[in-house]
Amino acid sequence: MRAALSLVLVALVATLAASAKPQLFHDRSGDVVVFPVNHDSARHSKLVIANSPAGVKFSAFTGDETLRLRQVAPLLSAAMQIPMPVIADDVFPVRPNAAKALEAALPETDFLHRPSANVLIVVQNAASDISLEAETVFPVQHRVGNPLVSLMTALTGARPGQHGIIGSAWMNKNREVSAFSSAYSGSTHSSILDTFTQVFNESLTLSVSADAQMAAAANVHAALAKTDAQKSNRVVLSNVTPSLRLAAALAGVESTPETLTVTLANGQTVKFTAADSEMVALVAELNLFYSALAYLNARNSFEPEMATFVLSSMSGVRAAYSEERLAAAVALVNQFIASFSASASARYGGNALVEVLLLDTAPLAISTENLDALLDAVKPHLPKAVADTFASLFPNVYTKESAQEAACAALKSTVANRELPFAVRCRSDVVASATASRRDVAAATTTDIWPEMFNIILWLFLLLAIALVLVVYSLMYLDPGYDSVIYRMTNTRPKSD
Repeated sequence: MRAALSLVLVALVATLAASAKPQLFHDRSGDVVVFPVNHDSARHSKLVIANSPAGVKFSAFTGDETLRLRQVAPLLSAAMQIPMPVIADDVFPVRPNAAKALEAALPETDFLHRPSANVLIVVQNAASDISLEAETVFPVQHRVGNPLVSLMTALTGARPGQHGIIGSAWMNKNREVSAFSSAYSGSTHSSILDTFTQVFNESLTLSVSADAQMAAAANVHAALAKTDAQKSNRVVLSNVTPSLRLAAALAGVESTPETLTVTLANGQTVKFTAADSEMVALVAELNLFYSALAYLNARNSFEPEMATFVLSSMSGVRAAYSEERLAAAVALVNQFIASFSASASARYGGNALVEVLLLDTAPLAISTENLDALLDAVKPHLPKAVADTFASLFPNVYTKESAQEAACAALKSTVANRELPFAVRCRSDVVASATASRRDVAAATTTDIWPEMFNIILWLFLLLAIALVLVVYSLMYLDPGYDSVIYRMTNTRPKSD
């Protein structure tokens, strides 16, 4: 019996996986995707609880538990006491150990003392050198390295194949579409911000970032916003003023409009000038955050319940600097996070839940020479519009409808011949991976007491079914004159003298 049930389960899993398109979003994802060789190795991010009000009590992990990136949204919704729907994933389900990690991370909450606001600070392209001292730090693992995709996964609790943000841009009917350029190019799943505004109709959100797409991802979906105030609360840096002066004083940092000097922990000083464009961009984004916070402090009537600040300029800093100059930029960001998180908490009188999400989103590194070699190999199988935008859409490759397998084979051959550190996956490869993943989860949830559970459930239901049949049979052939208690009690004898 058990073997037969197992065969039926395996056949069902294979059928579902073959009919679905896991990890591929209709009309967005490429037919072939190129990954780094270490794609399956997890990226190590962190969720730091910078301030937890009296009504929310987190407990740090005591073992080696690790959260998944798509568990960040359910965790924050539980802390804010808002009902966020659980997104089912039958193709790549959450493994049992990850589910236990989320259960262990859930905070103790007081229904009568809900936090007045949630402030989320996101640092893109953060590595282990960016840190924040706090009592509760949750390690977070994920595989996707694209900054926009990772942010959307954290905010929606869904994987890219579900929420639809598979990159900054994609091809749709041979036309390039930018993410969040319209109401139809956003996420197809509600984020924690969308859920919050649906639960509390008059609530306000605020998203701040130098990147317009990041600000759009961290705000309410345009189709779900109910008021003009909910639609317009996005602060984006339109032009960068060439200045290095910080809007607030930080320990170990001296700034003027022309220079910025950072003192490292070893006493060494590193000096930046206005010619360092990446540092100018970083300072401009930090000042943008300070300006948004100053606006909140000056207007008590404007109090967004969900505020998200996305620091997006670290990617340019890491690409341009190394050694001492990179260490100085990291020290500046560390000082800023500690100072800004404390100021954000003070804005709400200490009753705001403040988190810092340090995302490991290092970009996919590939040289122009290798990228041209891949394009030459697959170009005969691409529409002309796709060939012209190959570099901007990489690692997603959009082929002609009848050339998916040929393009996949050509890319695999080129990667092998040039010994490039990449792996090529077409749709059939992803389907096979999904099937294996589901089988692994099914095996992990199988226990040795299943035969006992099966027998208990089987015989209990049989006994209940027999009892039901006997009760129905008795009621059908009931004679009220002989079997009814009501008849005997109401059929009294006449009184005689």
